Amino acid sequence: MQSSSTGAGTLEAGLVIISYFPILAATIHLYSLNGSLIDVVTGEWFMHNADRGQVPVLIFAGGSPFTANGELRGSKNEWIMWLQDVPDQPAIVRQYMRFTAQIQSGKNAAKVAMRALQIATSHPKGPVYLWARREVTDEEVDPSAVEEALDKVKWPSVTGGGLSPQAVDTLTSALLNAEFPLIITANTGHNPGTFSLLAELSTTLAIGVHTSCPSSLCVPSTHPMFIGSSFGGKNKFLPEADVVLILDADIPWVDSMGNTPREGACVFVLDTDPLKRTFGWSHIDVEMLCQVDAEVAIGQLLGAVGAPSAEMQARIAGRTQMFVALHHYLVQELSTIETALAPDGATAWAPYVLATLRNAVCAGMPSGGRRVLWMNEVPGPQAGPAIEHASVHEGQWPGTHNHKSHQLVNA
Repeated sequence: MQSSSTGAGTLEAGLVIISYFPILAATIHLYSLNGSLIDVVTGEWFMHNADRGQVPVLIFAGGSPFTANGELRGSKNEWIMWLQDVPDQPAIVRQYMRFTAQIQSGKNAAKVAMRALQIATSHPKGPVYLWARREVTDEEVDPSAVEEALDKVKWPSVTGGGLSPQAVDTLTSALLNAEFPLIITANTGHNPGTFSLLAELSTTLAIGVHTSCPSSLCVPSTHPMFIGSSFGGKNKFLPEADVVLILDADIPWVDSMGNTPREGACVFVLDTDPLKRTFGWSHIDVEMLCQVDAEVAIGQLLGAVGAPSAEMQARIAGRTQMFVALHHYLVQELSTIETALAPDGATAWAPYVLATLRNAVCAGMPSGGRRVLWMNEVPGPQAGPAIEHASVHEGQWPGTHNHKSHQLVNA
């Protein structure tokens, strides 16, 4: 069941799933690539991924009856209802939730749900959990109590924040004057509006874009400023960058792999949750932490650039040439991997097979492969280069934050 939004910033349900059996998390996440809400009944198996992937999900669960002698409709009448009952049911999932609440009566259930949806769709987005005892779900309620129309416009999600004027000036100056500015991102592709803005910012100011442990496609793989993607390992560009802008990235680099910014580099973090409050440990030495909506912040930076001086234009032109060369090298490297056999010279390894399949599908589809959906469940460190090479359009590379990178990609 899908509903349409009635206005900017209002809540929108993307999908309602009612199931008593596990559903593949990546399959569910597909329907929330643009941040639209997913409503799921009994979906505990993917709560971690929804949390780390900042997927707005409404989860509803029933609870054992609290009466046993027929005092209310819905009282216990099966032996399992004693064994299933626990002292604190929401505690099972609370650490993954943005909000938990018990629905105490059907008379105000709609309002409780709307509050949960507001929280789920506000940054940082994520899952919310509602539950109710059987007496409540079996409660006889006067129709007038549930037929009350709630205006979704009056229950908006929180408007994303922007940069302070001081932050805009500092970031703009740093990016304009840098020799090797680098954007490290992972999650900006969750918002289609940010997708085009990031591409515009990187082109306008000639900033290299590298994705680290991405859960979404942040820029097209064909974009001339896109210089690579990784899931851990060594970031070869970090020692070169004198300005690093970490934009909605949970793990910009792995310290134990020898990654550290170069001496004197200026590092800035723009994120919906720059301190990563739900992580047991997360720290980066930075000049500035900004809690912002990436779409708003990038728009501010673009608006503040203005007309660069002749000297600045020359600097931007030189950086453009540098990053275009790095992008061409990346494309050539991926193409070489895709056309080569395994080290034994006889076995067709994964990149070769994936590239062959991708090229065949693209050639045989009326859309040229633009409307073909690919799912890649290769473990993160070995994310398929053939799939990365094909990632061109927004929403093509959603992922989940577990031991695998569930990547859904349009070729």
